[in-house]
Amino acid sequence: MRSIANLFSELPLSRKRVGFRVSLLTLLLLLIVASRAYRLDVDVLDVQTDESWSVWQTFGSVNDILRWTPYDWTPLYYLTLGAWRELTNLHPVTLRWLSVLAFAVGCSAMYRVGRRLYGAGVVPMLAYAAFAYMVFLSTEMRGYALLLAFYPLAIWSMLRYFHRPTLSRALPLGILLAAMFYTSLTSAAATGALVLFSAFLYGTRIWRWIVPAVIAVVLALPEILNKAAIITTRMQATINIPLLPFGEALVDLYGAHTGYPLLIWIGLAVVAGVMLVINFVRVRRTFSNNTNRIKDPLIDPIPSPNSGRGVNGSLLAPSPEFGGREVGMPLERIALGLFVWALIPIALYITNPTFGFFNHRYSWWVMIGVALFLGAGLSRLPRVGQGAVALLLITFAFVPIPLTKYQLGDPPLAPAFEWLAGKARPDDAVLIDPACGCWSPERFAYLTRVYFPMGLRFVSEPGDEQRLWYLTGAVGATESVAAEVNRGRVAGEFFGPPEALIRVYEAPPDPVGEVYSNGMRFHGAEIAGANGFPIFHEGEPLTLRVWWTTDQPLPQDYSIGVFLFDSAGNLVLQEDSAPRTTPPQTSMWQTGTIYMEERTLTLPIPSGRGVYRLMLALYWYGDPVRLTAPGVDADGLRFLTNVYISAW
Repeated sequence: MRSIANLFSELPLSRKRVGFRVSLLTLLLLLIVASRAYRLDVDVLDVQTDESWSVWQTFGSVNDILRWTPYDWTPLYYLTLGAWRELTNLHPVTLRWLSVLAFAVGCSAMYRVGRRLYGAGVVPMLAYAAFAYMVFLSTEMRGYALLLAFYPLAIWSMLRYFHRPTLSRALPLGILLAAMFYTSLTSAAATGALVLFSAFLYGTRIWRWIVPAVIAVVLALPEILNKAAIITTRMQATINIPLLPFGEALVDLYGAHTGYPLLIWIGLAVVAGVMLVINFVRVRRTFSNNTNRIKDPLIDPIPSPNSGRGVNGSLLAPSPEFGGREVGMPLERIALGLFVWALIPIALYITNPTFGFFNHRYSWWVMIGVALFLGAGLSRLPRVGQGAVALLLITFAFVPIPLTKYQLGDPPLAPAFEWLAGKARPDDAVLIDPACGCWSPERFAYLTRVYFPMGLRFVSEPGDEQRLWYLTGAVGATESVAAEVNRGRVAGEFFGPPEALIRVYEAPPDPVGEVYSNGMRFHGAEIAGANGFPIFHEGEPLTLRVWWTTDQPLPQDYSIGVFLFDSAGNLVLQEDSAPRTTPPQTSMWQTGTIYMEERTLTLPIPSGRGVYRLMLALYWYGDPVRLTAPGVDADGLRFLTNVYISAW
């Protein structure tokens, strides 16, 4: 903890301590990335409809992406995601890494913002990473992920520009503001919050916004004109949006952002506020008792954040360079500006009938102000307290919170597609029940490209499909469709929750079959899992499926023998037993019912390399005479398939 606490020291550092601080900051940044990386799994973050749409937008040229951009979005994220997809691949885990890496850039910028504002960047950086909604946005395949990098960079650029208002510093600020607008229309509110905050910091000097504002407007003008018509449409659409009562709505909004018990975050905010007040009172008292001259922050060294004084007794925090030197800024103005920033949701609630920004998705930028406010106060705790806060925030970033509460409630499909990719055969078909509630063309199109690059065949009715994967939803299967699916098929393995349950229904390889002398009808056999060429290692298990029906009630219980012969005709494996069906007694079989048995054979070891013949015989255990049927040889054996065994 002492090592982490050293990060908060603002005393002059030796080169060795600077290297140590950089190493620890790198470690913290890697921990933030790790807190996202372990969530990048389709079982944790299923691909939602909006995310699928984001990827679907990229399946074309640059002109196509621009043309396909939704009316209420701007195109920069889709262009960036398309480039990232071309550079990497299509898998959702890979695409989510773009969001994670963008957030890492935003966290680095948050550290710099905290350092420039009040001389401490670790707490705001970790608080930024710990909010649950930030965890979600930084792993989501949507445009907000880029904003999590652009906005902290814009704040940092603003601080640098206002302390040295040159064109070279106005240019990156204007470019960042334009990039935010080209990413999402919600960035307009975020920009307004930034201007409001700058008014607290710089007062009448906010006229300096003119230069970066002109740069941003010129760069964004084509898209501004393109989206101008949306403003009127959106205002008309948001007038009747229902809201909870004021207090309940605010608690719900902040709770959605934090994700953890809101009281914990309220407690941290209260501690931060108390520490700011204590420091302000202490500095005022120190100033009133000091008979020495008042130090000029432009000339004298900057005091540490825990003991600083400034002109007129203002608490000073080390902040950006001016004329090549570090200067101070009254911390009470910084704190007041951040406090107002954190309370902007009140204004969003009041103006929601006009702008419709009062929800956690459109107010993603609010918690950046909260993180900076927490950093301003908690960084003034004793070092042990600062280290404890840092550990708490790191822990919050790793807590396995239910991120699904931020999603649209789409049924989980990505895990089902991933599972199906290991089970499906080239000729299989998928049928979606009409009442499934899981149908989303973009999701199915995207997931099919990811897990079935050669394509997956979807059908609208069961027809004569031999192997049919049937997808049903929480309401269950449609009775008429389920009856058609079950007709002539046997239900097999399944996967998924009730909201997206997928199950295979298999018909016999030979629907007509061949009748044995006792009335049992053989409908074919296959090697399960042999998706392609049936080649095996010596000693490897082999699962054989055999399909049966009976044309008449059977008076006796029959047995089945399975035989494996080598290329010379020598018997190398034999297994005899009752059919592995339910029930196994053939005397209890019902006419018109399909019985599919599976039996696992372990291939002999050692085995010679070559082609082996798998054969079957049907008999009654009380009589060694094998039953006859079309396709059975003179020895009562039926050829099933060739098995290739590879051995050194």
